[in-house]
Amino acid sequence: MSYIIVTYSIKIGITTLIIYSTITLGVWGDGKQVDEFYLMIQKLLQNNEETKKGLISNLSIMKFKIFNVYNQTVFTTMQSIVDLPVKINNLIKTKLHDSTSELNEKKK
Repeated sequence: MSYIIVTYSIKIGITTLIIYSTITLGVWGDGKQVDEFYLMIQKLLQNNEETKKGLISNLSIMKFKIFNVYNQTVFTTMQSIVDLPVKINNLIKTKLHDSTSELNEKKK
């Protein structure tokens, strides 16, 4: 029961905080307050253009690294699949050779 009360109290607190923040920023105010809020957001976005360019270059580097890891993983998997029959064949030959050698020794 107390868990439900705590959960709803947190939800009500978050909702109240969001409503209070939007009212103080002017989202629900008159046209002038909304314009000021819009201009403030626009200035924030304009100041972050350099950050966005750096972020885009970092994302492209990360994309390149992920692509290389993916290619290496696919290559290793395919190489293992191709090599598997050869390795199994060699293992069988080795075991057969060992067993025939043991049989020949027992016969003597």
